[in-house]
Amino acid sequence: DVAGVLGIHHYLWIRLDLSWKSFMVTRTKDLEPPHEWRSLTSEEVSKRVADVFSRLKLEHVQFGMDGVRNVWLVKPGCGTRGNGIKCFDGMRELLCYAAGRKKGAIAQKYIENCLLLHDKKFDIRSWTLVSNWNPLTAWIHEPYMRICTESHSLDADSLKNHFKHLCNRCVQVKSGKYEEQDSEEDGSMWSVETLKKYLEENFEGGESLWKKVEDQIRRISLMCLHCVQEFSTCVWIAAADGVSRI
Repeated sequence: DVAGVLGIHHYLWIRLDLSWKSFMVTRTKDLEPPHEWRSLTSEEVSKRVADVFSRLKLEHVQFGMDGVRNVWLVKPGCGTRGNGIKCFDGMRELLCYAAGRKKGAIAQKYIENCLLLHDKKFDIRSWTLVSNWNPLTAWIHEPYMRICTESHSLDADSLKNHFKHLCNRCVQVKSGKYEEQDSEEDGSMWSVETLKKYLEENFEGGESLWKKVEDQIRRISLMCLHCVQEFSTCVWIAAADGVSRI
């Protein structure tokens, strides 16, 4: 077990439909017996661990976003305004919360190395109007940034603090620190121009950085719309939120 992460035996204890024996038969073919590792030097172990991470980077496209705290977001299958969203760093608590809901829940990996603005988490809210589904015609309004009112932290004690992790305006407005203004100093809602100015001041090529983010917003929005294109016939106004990583 590592830093709040449950071992596989805990998981199998929760999942009564699985058995340890069947898991071991299908999963241990490529694992070396423990005694072989005990005979290795520290340099040899380090080399093997580095090799595992190298292969993992090739096969896991979100490897750079995972971090080391194993933090997950669980949110209702249908919900708004941040209602019902919780952060977890342990499998048992996550599964118990999700399974205890009357309706479905979505478990989403937390982007642990997210880009921060003045040490605070933020997301990018983008609105899209779909005026025609065939051919697909979408109009994306210029987005804006929603910023948390308290400094970001992944410490276990902070995971229940929504003012650190949920950027929804309906959540942050309940904080006594919320300022609904477009100000780089203490504003909780930034325009694109304010963000670009911040990027220029703190990173090299801030304008080009925003251009990359803007292109990703368009591409991801269109991919999501294509997924529901065959089921939709009416005019849509959709909201999309995104978090940038370092």
